[in-house]
Amino acid sequence: MYNYRVLLDTCVLYNMPACDLLIRLSLHDHCQLKWTERSRESAITHILEKNTHLSRDRVANRLVKMEEAVNDWEASELKTAMSLDFRGIPVNDRYIVSAAMHSQCDAILTFNKKDFPEEIVAPYGLEILDPDCFIIHQCDLFKSSREKVVDIVSCILFSLRDPNYTVDIYVQKLEAAQLKETANFVSNSKPMIEKGLQELYDRIPKEKKVIPIDAWQRKKS
Repeated sequence: MYNYRVLLDTCVLYNMPACDLLIRLSLHDHCQLKWTERSRESAITHILEKNTHLSRDRVANRLVKMEEAVNDWEASELKTAMSLDFRGIPVNDRYIVSAAMHSQCDAILTFNKKDFPEEIVAPYGLEILDPDCFIIHQCDLFKSSREKVVDIVSCILFSLRDPNYTVDIYVQKLEAAQLKETANFVSNSKPMIEKGLQELYDRIPKEKKVIPIDAWQRKKS
């Protein structure tokens, strides 16, 4: 599934645990991520509505960092979309299908699969995939893929800069983010993740009090 291009629905874009994993997978060439400017703005609005203590600048900055990490993230909509038969798809979601087609995506990642009936989108060459299943499928591609996901989770915990943030706490966070199969994988991989996390901590010079790591680092070409 390398070079597999997927469009993120808005509900995935504001799901930060899912986004974090997907971005890191894309940086290791497991997939290419796309999303639209309209979804970006909708995600910011949703996050602010659910987290009134956050400022718009802080939330927007998070999206900017995502865009800086992902090459060629923006997906535009088909100008001829109005002539296509998208009946059966909610009006507010039709632009997602249009953008996926225009960007030549292989699939749409969404937690709301019912909004994109297979019989409507399949003729346009699109799959509708649940992000949780998609992440687990990446683990199952090759043995090296499972090891890479374990490394990614270790790096996520390391980047939080909090030694008290355990694998078990992260598993609970994944479960709350509708990533139950991913949570099971992480839980079952706990010894390997903890070993990788300790190795990362061991690399820090003793005089360093701040862990020198960015949230996402674009893979060097």
